[in-house]
Amino acid sequence: MAPRNKNRRESGNVFVLVLMGVVLFAALMFTFSRSARQGGENISKKQVDIAIADILSYTQNIERATNRVMMGGHYSETEIDFENNIVAGYTNGACTVTGCKVFNAVGGGIAWQDPPKKINDGSQWIITGENAVPGVGADAAADLVMLLRGLGSSTCAVINEKLGLGVTLPQDTDNIDITKFTGTFANTARIGADADLSNVRAACIQSTVPNPDEYIFYYVLMDR
Repeated sequence: MAPRNKNRRESGNVFVLVLMGVVLFAALMFTFSRSARQGGENISKKQVDIAIADILSYTQNIERATNRVMMGGHYSETEIDFENNIVAGYTNGACTVTGCKVFNAVGGGIAWQDPPKKINDGSQWIITGENAVPGVGADAAADLVMLLRGLGSSTCAVINEKLGLGVTLPQDTDNIDITKFTGTFANTARIGADADLSNVRAACIQSTVPNPDEYIFYYVLMDR
């Protein structure tokens, strides 16, 4: 009879070990997913500073490239084209020549760049004409805005500090529209309307809708 008891004990030990393995795996996956959502939290301060400098520089360059298109060929705002060979969905049917293409040597003379590695959760840049920024242009008209989602809270705070906004993270309860710009503007959402960001052309905010922990950087490329 002794061998049977021994077998039962061994079976029980195996079950406990398997259960512990499942619990540890679940904890590991939770930590990994949280880290993935909070982009930029696991890199050094120096790397964050360099990445943020790249982000601010790149958005300014896109703004200048957009202005070159507008002024160089006297194109209308609805003809601006952000088609590129990295991210699909930006083809503007109203743009029929290379001069109105921002990511073309003849037009804006700039290339699409991915966000700096590890600065966010891997989300790509978004250029949209669906949001109005209060105090920037006419509040009833949507502005042309560049967005970067999936940032970590501490990275977001550093961005605001470098922009002279302090380290606070303004909360925005509006559902920011991320529709890609293809030539049309629609004032479907307001960025910073309830976050005391009137007349602020660039900032990092905590968007509470639909995700309470979504940290988003916005930059106004063109006000309307």
